[in-house]
Amino acid sequence: MAHLNYTTLVDWVNEEFKRLEITHVVAYKAERTYFTTDQYEGGACRMRIYFKSVSDTNTSGISHYFMCFYPLKHINECIKEGYKMYLNFSFRSNRKYLNELEIQLKK
Repeated sequence: MAHLNYTTLVDWVNEEFKRLEITHVVAYKAERTYFTTDQYEGGACRMRIYFKSVSDTNTSGISHYFMCFYPLKHINECIKEGYKMYLNFSFRSNRKYLNELEIQLKK
């Protein structure tokens, strides 16, 4: 996998949606969060990946997103070391809500 930036991350998420047979939504934006160091150490997310209904042309208003707890720099370093990214529902999820998706890194 090539070097990730926010645009290629969104493209990757959309490919993962297809793999997971999630066809009613599309990712359209990823952005980093701006919390304090203490908040990050306390478990705050590093990025948000926004998604919307395929039929929705409007991206303003209510935002739907899932969180990523890895910074983009860390993901890129792990990919260089041979890790692969996966988009899966969190272990505590009942696969019902898309905001329970998470990016996982595995060797």
